[in-house]
Amino acid sequence: QFFADVRLGATMWAASLVPIYAIMIVLNFTLEPTEGHPLVERLLEHHSLGMMAAAAFTAIVAAPLYEEAAFRLVLQGWQERVEYFARRRTPIAAIAGDAVDDDGIVRRREFLYAPAQTQWLPIAVSGTLFGIAHWGHGVSPVPLVLLGFILGYAYQRTHRIVPCITCHVMFNGFTFLMLALQFAEEM
Repeated sequence: QFFADVRLGATMWAASLVPIYAIMIVLNFTLEPTEGHPLVERLLEHHSLGMMAAAAFTAIVAAPLYEEAAFRLVLQGWQERVEYFARRRTPIAAIAGDAVDDDGIVRRREFLYAPAQTQWLPIAVSGTLFGIAHWGHGVSPVPLVLLGFILGYAYQRTHRIVPCITCHVMFNGFTFLMLALQFAEEM
């Protein structure tokens, strides 16, 4: 199961990479923000090997683990439970009068149905808050809301956190790789 979840997370990353980075690039060219990600700004000031290693660990390991646990497991999981128990359950089939057993007794049968439909409110709330949590990181909150929706949808459909963590790790890793290549080019 673990390797299937990792594959799913990698597929999510590959499928959403272009739209998310396209939004970020368009916003950067359109708005020309004066502020960037605080971690990147610190690295621009002091980019020693030790600082790069600490930043890489923070961005690629610590942040995805913490953020996915907070936004998917805790926040979205709690919202899904609240919404599920608040939802009124209605019978999808109520058979009356035509259900007769072998003794000739008429039975009324009701089947309760809990639909496997998408609960959009928990996805929207956790995804939006995920983006807002990155406020002050330049234009990042806007595309990160989309990433939050993608991660929230995947979590809701699977109720497994490994695909979300994998996708998040790959996004942060790719971004950090681009940053490291930029620093290498400048040296």
